Amino acid sequence: MVKLISKSIWPDKKLAAPTPERELNTKMRTRILAKMLLFSAIPDELKHIIGYETSFKGAMLIFNMFQYPSLNRRLLLVLFESFLKTLFPNNKKYQNS
Repeated sequence: MVKLISKSIWPDKKLAAPTPERELNTKMRTRILAKMLLFSAIPDELKHIIGYETSFKGAMLIFNMFQYPSLNRRLLLVLFESFLKTLFPNNKKYQNS
């Protein structure tokens, strides 16, 4: 299975070429679009109940929380660990935690 995954990620046994740096204009447009999509994911009923401004501030707080690569990495590792614990519940190393 590991070989299958590695062949699909690195077909020529080489790392992917680095992506070119995006222009500041493109980054800003993407940032605004991401904020709009995050805010639009909040149901209208919830916006009405807690208020438009409060829901907007909450969405921006969540957006800003995901702007830290080190925290994103930590979150990904915690989620992956939880996934592995679920996948392999009989692993002796994690039976006490």
